[in-house]
Amino acid sequence: MPGAAKPLTIVHISAYFQPQLGYQEYYLAREMAALGHHVHVITSDRYHPFPDFESTAGPLLGKRVVGTGVAHMDGFTVHRLPLLWEHRNRVIVRGISKCLERIRPDVVIMHGTTNLMNLMPLVRVGEFEYSVIADEHNLPSVADNGLLARLYYAAWGFWIRRLVRAGRMKVVGVADECVRFAVHAFGLHPDEVYNIPLGADHRLFRPDASVRQDKRSELGFAPQDVVIMYAGKICHSKDPMLLLDACLPVADECDLKFLFVGNVESAYTARFNSARGDSPRVIHVPAVPNSDLWRYYNAADIACWPKHTSLSMIEAASTGLPIVVAQELKERLAYQNGIGIRQCNLEDIRNAIMTLARDHQMRVEMGRRGRQLVEDNLSYQVIARRFLALART
Repeated sequence: MPGAAKPLTIVHISAYFQPQLGYQEYYLAREMAALGHHVHVITSDRYHPFPDFESTAGPLLGKRVVGTGVAHMDGFTVHRLPLLWEHRNRVIVRGISKCLERIRPDVVIMHGTTNLMNLMPLVRVGEFEYSVIADEHNLPSVADNGLLARLYYAAWGFWIRRLVRAGRMKVVGVADECVRFAVHAFGLHPDEVYNIPLGADHRLFRPDASVRQDKRSELGFAPQDVVIMYAGKICHSKDPMLLLDACLPVADECDLKFLFVGNVESAYTARFNSARGDSPRVIHVPAVPNSDLWRYYNAADIACWPKHTSLSMIEAASTGLPIVVAQELKERLAYQNGIGIRQCNLEDIRNAIMTLARDHQMRVEMGRRGRQLVEDNLSYQVIARRFLALART
């Protein structure tokens, strides 16, 4: 087509890569390849060190050490390089410079602004003349504010500011709060940090009435049951049992049932068992691949994350569920598609759930608006195009 932009050669750099879980780096690579670009992922030879890996992620992913090598999937290429050093999710790998030299990218997208894996690509940015985009995932509410952390971010900030102001690097926050973190941690002006949110696979996570009926029947839910779902790691940092603390005592009022999908961290087992007791209202399903998770969302009526954040929130909205999430996550509630709560506040959690449980039409309308929000703004097809537009500026 006359005037069409030429395909780009794009490298995604991520310390860890586990496509089975459907994280941002996988979906962006897949969507950019589908748009006709030449896409590579450079990563380490292992999966993310999830807490209590053998109990939480292991049943789904297998062994943590994957091994080195090159693999092709979904239209893009994955390069797994040998790990040299790892500490607190920050890694150094061997061979990244040679890998970049072979690929000769036009664009390097770094997932995580300050991972040590980014050092060599940033050092060689002038030599190879690729553009760099680095995304920030930290939230001020959960970031480490200790002295060493502040010094670490200050050192990176000095370098990041120079690269940004020299036109060699762009910084992206994946949520409003992440933008705020990047501005504060790196000393950037708000206009120097772009906001491109995380998203969901809107083709996979979709409402389906037939699937809903089948999955509810399989799980033993009655037609009148109002099913509240949580999906993700069942651990202290997420503390999903807050949902039961708040709502199990009043569950009889609205025929509430609770569906938890995810593996239980060993250290959280006692908390999990104590909160659920022997209640027949609580169903637990071990973690399932993303390719099957959408069916469980279809079986539910409301989705809730009482503490912290999760990509699953957007997937639930894409499936047509009203969501109950932290009120700070304004971009995920932008279409009035759920209710914002104060994290860990039992009264807020209970009031939000009971309000939705009592009003079927409100649930339907919020679910419809959530689906529209994803289609308009939070599908990875839309998000990939935003990253590409930024890369070409």
